[in-house]
Amino acid sequence: MKLNKIKWLDNNGYIVVTGASKGLGFAYVKELLEANYNIICVSRNTDNLNKLKDTFKLKDKQLMLFNYDLSIVDEVYKFFEKIKNYDISVIINNAGYGLYGEFKDANLDKELNMIDLNIKSLQILTKLFLNLFNRKDYGRIINIASMASFSPGGPFYSTYYATKSYVLSLGQSINTELKKSKSKVRVVTICPGPLKTEFWKNSLSEKKYKNKEDLKVKTISLQKFAIKSLFKALKVKNKNYILVGVKNKILKRCTKVFSENIILNNVYKFQKSKLV
Repeated sequence: MKLNKIKWLDNNGYIVVTGASKGLGFAYVKELLEANYNIICVSRNTDNLNKLKDTFKLKDKQLMLFNYDLSIVDEVYKFFEKIKNYDISVIINNAGYGLYGEFKDANLDKELNMIDLNIKSLQILTKLFLNLFNRKDYGRIINIASMASFSPGGPFYSTYYATKSYVLSLGQSINTELKKSKSKVRVVTICPGPLKTEFWKNSLSEKKYKNKEDLKVKTISLQKFAIKSLFKALKVKNKNYILVGVKNKILKRCTKVFSENIILNNVYKFQKSKLV
């Protein structure tokens, strides 16, 4: 499973990764560098990415770093203006985060900021890059959603679940339009389950919830998921979304078998178990 064996992808062009400084975005950057691709990274803090230049002995042209806060609409447009003239063939819309807690208690400003990052920035970049790729009838937009996208809701993660449902629905709709119009451009949505990242640490409050190590959330290897999901997303021609792992495929099937109330009640019990 080698990323540099993707026939349609030109190693001389660029791949854009948002939210590239940590977690899944950082894992994608490492895999792409191993495969010798040129990458444009954007994040609010690029310190981690600077270390990769020394590790891989890279030139600035091979790994370009941009500091922008994509939860701010103006900065999304500024970022696009900076990079639009490069030969870009893929964008991975990975930037996003979650917020844990009962809806009545959740900080509204943080919720709105999450919506701005998880939805607004992705919407803008998807639109801008789709029009860019359509002009040359070439390119791929990879949006990162979640297994949460398939759930009818997510008590204690209500806004996060809603944003990821939006990402999946948007991607499937656009990709269907592209296939029907015989376009060679594709929008593919990756739906990860729990991963070994700082997502849990960042989304849980320090005071109100259990120690993160005690949660015992089952996760899979970050790099293993990164290589598998990215290879599939770059390789497929007709699929709208990508699942990795038997458990996630079974979980997706369960959303069709069980009633909405059963699913919501189970999500509620699992998420509530994180409370002290």
